[in-house]
Amino acid sequence: MVVLRMPWVIHVLAEGHELKQAESFKYLGVTFDSLCDEETAVNDIISRYSKNVDLLHPLLRDRYVPTAAKLILYKSVL
Repeated sequence: MVVLRMPWVIHVLAEGHELKQAESFKYLGVTFDSLCDEETAVNDIISRYSKNVDLLHPLLRDRYVPTAAKLILYKSVL
């Protein structure tokens, strides 16, 4: 992957095979893209957070789940 402000295509050969140029990759849970756009990483984090909250929403709204358990679940998402 080439990280620049403007798109740039490079050609790399390894043992006679051309390697594909990646547009983005994930490293330690953070997505990096070739244009070095910070919004990509932030949007990825927000998306993962929203999915977790959506999964926990029924438990957080259930009146039979103790408040102490809800606090533990809510803190684990943050």
